[in-house]
Amino acid sequence: MFPFYTVVSIIPLALYAGILAVLNLRKTPQVVSRTTDALWLALGLSGFVFIGPVQMIVPINALVDKHALAWVMILLLYFLNVILFGYLFARPRCTIYNVSEEQVHLLLERAAQELDYRCQWLGSSVSISGLNMQILLESSRSSRCVSVEVLTHHASRRDWERFCRVLQRQAGNIPGHSNPAARVFLALAAFLSASAALFILLFPTEMVDGLILLFFP
Repeated sequence: MFPFYTVVSIIPLALYAGILAVLNLRKTPQVVSRTTDALWLALGLSGFVFIGPVQMIVPINALVDKHALAWVMILLLYFLNVILFGYLFARPRCTIYNVSEEQVHLLLERAAQELDYRCQWLGSSVSISGLNMQILLESSRSSRCVSVEVLTHHASRRDWERFCRVLQRQAGNIPGHSNPAARVFLALAAFLSASAALFILLFPTEMVDGLILLFFP
């Protein structure tokens, strides 16, 4: 079963690396919400979750009675929990890929102007009048990625989502270039995909046995 579990664990990771490669290959900044970011990460880790905790806690009777439907329900519960945490319990946040902190300053200024608001900067944080929000910027120069998180408690999520839509629209007007880190993610996605394909070609019997055991235990 080792080859089957290996393929199950690395295919979602290859998809996640491919998503990061596409984001960083774009020549304009890409604004991604916390919930979407968390869903992509959950997708990348889903294989490890499947071969680890889920295998220990899933009731065997459910698999015997429901077969594939049981796994569909488990996957839905897994991703719904991620959405619930990211949307309801965590502070509003978005991540801007393929951008410098200086460009984010310009982007926030333009977005605030479009909504007739004003930005007041204090170091790496900014207060936006009209939204009643204080926002903190956390940047990584090596990955050209900036996290924009709301510090104000009880901030209006509807206003934040509207502000993020304006950010995404204004991001298309910011000149830029592809992030060199995209090559690393692209190479990782290609390596993981090739490894999964190699395991499938070398161990076809184990793959079939794993699928049968998975859906018809």
